[in-house]
Amino acid sequence: MSLSTISGNKIGIYIDGDSDGASGTSRLVGLSTSASMSYSNNVIETAAKNGVAAISTLHSIAGTGSFSFSVDGLIDITTAADDYSGANEHGFNNLAKLAIAGSTVEVVFKSDSGTTYTGEAFIESLEATAGVDSFASYTCSLKGTGALTQATS
Repeated sequence: MSLSTISGNKIGIYIDGDSDGASGTSRLVGLSTSASMSYSNNVIETAAKNGVAAISTLHSIAGTGSFSFSVDGLIDITTAADDYSGANEHGFNNLAKLAIAGSTVEVVFKSDSGTTYTGEAFIESLEATAGVDSFASYTCSLKGTGALTQATS
């Protein structure tokens, strides 16, 4: 199997939801500088004696799974960049509205072609930073709830 490289510029996080978390148009989280997805399995372990008192065998199985997404980006607080009409990208203001609403939104981690990962999530944290002589930026963490699905286009 040969390994093909994928440009990070072609992968993004898309959120389907309006200011109240209601279903809307799936839109790219705009001005993002990085995006990530994480999946982990809880490991359940048990030890069993194998007949020799001083020696036991450890067995492990996968338990519950959990997933999360994160996105970092630049802040554009202009009103026009963050309205909910049409196919505009979600920006910092929209993410803040979704975080305050506390509703779940559909999150999609995908590239322009290939495999997509989709799940329901809520915004766990949203942080804005505005330092001297630097661009204003944000970090957003989304915690998954329910199942994460994988699909190939």
